[in-house]
Amino acid sequence: MLFEQTSLGLFVAGQKVLNINKSNRVSSEEASMGQTEMESSINEGRLRIEVRTGATAALEVHGELDYATRHKFGAVIESIFSRGIHSIALDLSGLDFVDSSGLGMLIMTRRRIDAEGGRMPVVINDRVERILRTMQLTDYFETMPDLEQAIESIEG
Repeated sequence: MLFEQTSLGLFVAGQKVLNINKSNRVSSEEASMGQTEMESSINEGRLRIEVRTGATAALEVHGELDYATRHKFGAVIESIFSRGIHSIALDLSGLDFVDSSGLGMLIMTRRRIDAEGGRMPVVINDRVERILRTMQLTDYFETMPDLEQAIESIEG
């Protein structure tokens, strides 16, 4: 097993706005076939995102998804789309707070995934479910009981 760990930063207008620590794990068979599974961890203040990518992306989102953290979430989503991945299993059960900006990011992500022909099953906690119910969005998001079942629903 080959292993590489790097630390990257996302810069906007010359200012670092996001630290990304990523691990690439590649077996010798995968290396010969050009396949890479990537794990990333984004931990910036009130938002922490664990990312696993392969054929499908799986995100575990913790903390607060709001006006102040929405661009960090968006940067992760853009990174996934830039790799040609169009389905995301999204675990929101670790969120403590979501405001209208965070909800807007989730809706925009879902719309883009729909446009690309992908899927975005989500795992939610009671707090997020209450917000979706209040905004009448419970039918808009496909919910799953846990992240592994969300991934399985995409990959079949």
